[in-house]
Amino acid sequence: MATTYKQLYQKVLLRCRGLDARTLLLAKESVNDAQRVLARVQDFDELKTWNTTQTTTRSKKDYVVGVDWDLIRLKDIITIKLMDGANSRKLLYRPPREIDEVLPYPSTLGEQKPSFYTVRGNTIELLPIPDAAYSVYIYHTQWPADLSNDSDQTVFSDDLIDVIVSLAADMVNSFYEKDIQSTRSDWAKRAKELLGIAVKEDTTHPDRKFFARPFDPGTTTYTGEYWKQPFVDKVV
Repeated sequence: MATTYKQLYQKVLLRCRGLDARTLLLAKESVNDAQRVLARVQDFDELKTWNTTQTTTRSKKDYVVGVDWDLIRLKDIITIKLMDGANSRKLLYRPPREIDEVLPYPSTLGEQKPSFYTVRGNTIELLPIPDAAYSVYIYHTQWPADLSNDSDQTVFSDDLIDVIVSLAADMVNSFYEKDIQSTRSDWAKRAKELLGIAVKEDTTHPDRKFFARPFDPGTTTYTGEYWKQPFVDKVV
């Protein structure tokens, strides 16, 4: 059974120096802050989900999260698949800078089935520009939802409850230090200490790991006149 918001902040209060109304408010706020810090330092399985309800629009390459595509509390994209029956493909990630260097004017390619994607702030860009409406499956991580009602349940599993409680209690107690500047201000670092692991967020995304290997049209998602794709001579 998942742990509730009330259970979490009560556990935090047991580790706090005060039991007044202010401490209660701090405990409640710190539980949500601690959850967000944990999500920032590592993409736990509890934060990963598939969204299979999005579609492309013909002649449209940019999709704003929350407007064109409803990805709730989107944190990071892990992978995107373009669904087209037997011709479905996994889209390959390309950094925005590389897109701009290789293809500064995307319309050059005309409209085709997309093979690549990049992320610019809150916008997901597909290349080439879609030539039809395709279903899009997006595997991504979410920021944990803020808890507000006593009965709300945390998304994190039981083996992370002690980390949430300890981190939240540290946050509350820091407010009672005479010199706040001398307390722990790097909560991400403290979270890693509590987790007992060293995490580098940039290495957790398979789409952003690049391995040098020769281009082979037989083992990639390219189909048809693959030599016309602007990135075939790049590391894929």
